[in-house]
Amino acid sequence: GPMKRPESKGSTIFSIGMLVVAARRNLRQLAADTLKDLELTPHEYWLLMVVQQEGPLALTSLAGRMWMDLPTVSRAVKALSERELLQVKNDPRHGRKLLISIHPQKGRSLMTELLKRTARTQARLDDGLGAEDIDTLQRGLARIIENVGTILKERAEEANTAKSEFVANM
Repeated sequence: GPMKRPESKGSTIFSIGMLVVAARRNLRQLAADTLKDLELTPHEYWLLMVVQQEGPLALTSLAGRMWMDLPTVSRAVKALSERELLQVKNDPRHGRKLLISIHPQKGRSLMTELLKRTARTQARLDDGLGAEDIDTLQRGLARIIENVGTILKERAEEANTAKSEFVANM
């Protein structure tokens, strides 16, 4: 059944991190259930939706919009293009750059079905949230993603500095 919000015990506050993890898990379950008959993973679904909305895109732009690393996105693009759901072509403006778009035949017919399912699900997901709530949530989550990226980058730089100092003192 539907999950209920856990009761708050005294000063216990459910951290944003815990809520994001729970939301992610629930959204992945929902996506997997929505996609099971289409043989698509949630990642492949998100990738197709981004390309549908913003394509054609270069691989680096696609990875950036999905907040994912290049090798992971590259593998997914390869798999989806082998299934003729995506089309990868040379960018006429940049010799070596590739542009990724929805494949005009198989890809386009799949997208018609995905967009129908997504519209139905999205309307239910947003139930009880006003436009302002949705905007605040989107901006807040984007900020958290950026903050996590900054923290990880700083930690990597600190680790490299510490390693350099350790080697220098050997």
